Amino acid sequence: MTLYRKYELVPEKYIRNYAELLQNLSKIYRDLNNLKEAKLFLEESLKIYIDLYGMNHKLVGFGFDVLATIYKKIGDLPQALQHQLKAVDILDNLNTKLKDKSSKSFHGNQNKHNLLLLEIPVVKAISTNSSPTNSPSKKPLCKKKWSFFETAQDFLYNNNNEKPLVEENKITNINVVGVLNNLGIIYRELKELEKARDTFQKALFVLRNNKGEDDFKLLEVLNNLASCWLEIGNDIEKCNRAKNLLEEGVAIATKKSERGVKEIREVLELNLALANRKIKLFTKK
Repeated sequence: MTLYRKYELVPEKYIRNYAELLQNLSKIYRDLNNLKEAKLFLEESLKIYIDLYGMNHKLVGFGFDVLATIYKKIGDLPQALQHQLKAVDILDNLNTKLKDKSSKSFHGNQNKHNLLLLEIPVVKAISTNSSPTNSPSKKPLCKKKWSFFETAQDFLYNNNNEKPLVEENKITNINVVGVLNNLGIIYRELKELEKARDTFQKALFVLRNNKGEDDFKLLEVLNNLASCWLEIGNDIEKCNRAKNLLEEGVAIATKKSERGVKEIREVLELNLALANRKIKLFTKK
């Protein structure tokens, strides 16, 4: 596939859609575990978004979040941390200025700008995949997506009759949680456990103030925060903090039947058993 790298060739009103095209190509390369190309296309997409909107925009913030994830998979944790901190800074700044409870997550299928893209072929290339990344069925699916991108590229370069699409720059508290959780994970892998704990705590605070909006993310953050307390846990008080968080998570997960909840419940229960074992050891001393 021939991909134009100079977005100046795209009709002005479709430049944002071209950035979307690059972003989704990056996703395909991530699915194929070609992280070098994934990073290249995402960085190019980010440059366009920054040119269009400046740094203080949700698409830039979430773009840095995904770029940090790529750097983490590559194994470059310092770069991952740098880009994750940019994402948190941008989205925290937006979060203090813009409140819109009807806004959806940038990563969700119902994001408004994706809904606006329904008339453009590129949207067909970002359908949700149920297959794991390493599944043999993934590559044929990705090959099929390339044909959609070829059609989308032709559309963006040659169609001058459609109305331009408008991008809103609104986020909600809940939008920031995933970015904070990713930052906490990077801190934890860098063994900066206190920073990781504080970041997970901030994410948990946001989730508690938006109760019921994302229970799956709540379970993940509860587990991550509890795990930090267990790693830091050089006394019974820290282990009890972990235990309380894990018990809360297990109680929530028990009431849920959504896909994926069973797996995270098992993780919560394993960590709860570890917390109880540590508490017993401290009690014996």
